[in-house]
Amino acid sequence: MKKLTSINFQSNPEPSKSLELQKYRAAIINNVFTNGLLPGITLSDSNFPFIGSIAKASRMVEVTYLLADGSNFHKCLYSGSSSVLPVLCERPEDESLYRAIDYGYQPGSYLAEKASRRVFSSIICMIPYKEVYQGVIPKDMPLNRKFYVVPPQDIAYVLMPHEICSNPYIDDSYFEPRIVRVESATRVKLGKFEEEVLVPNFEEIMRIILEQEPNNYFLHGVKLPTEADLVR
Repeated sequence: MKKLTSINFQSNPEPSKSLELQKYRAAIINNVFTNGLLPGITLSDSNFPFIGSIAKASRMVEVTYLLADGSNFHKCLYSGSSSVLPVLCERPEDESLYRAIDYGYQPGSYLAEKASRRVFSSIICMIPYKEVYQGVIPKDMPLNRKFYVVPPQDIAYVLMPHEICSNPYIDDSYFEPRIVRVESATRVKLGKFEEEVLVPNFEEIMRIILEQEPNNYFLHGVKLPTEADLVR
């Protein structure tokens, strides 16, 4: 496979300089590498570090499907509150971005910056259908499915913004061949939010992967803390 990188990277609006922040992010990533994708309730009960959503901790892992022909990219990544990037913008007890993305509520342009920081502080896992779903994929399959757990061996790729990859506390000895560095950024519309948001260009990398390995995939975004999350 050719190198899965992009060009013309635009800087993360919140470069990580905090030792505490790097260790917190690495703890979440290393847990994914070791234990796979676990439901929020399991992470909470086990005192594993994780970043939740406005909804209470789930008992299942929710994934979003991406078709091999790329025909549902917009729906999968951007268009609704259940799409991957809008979910990455959510935080517990903070409905500002949820309201902006799902209902078009626009209290100020600062929300675009907040959304950008949160998406840059995220990784996306790609799981081939064949690993977790048997049989023919129905045409009317819903956007999201839920599983009790996704073990680490079922994760084919982990897409990471380049600044996250530089974290020295990440133990990638087992996962390193499956880590794909995202080195470019793009501006996108998220749901009904009117402003475009600067985000890592996950879509560009996914299109390269689909071109070279045309499978159907499940996607699951993993939130990492921003500086603002540490002071909540």
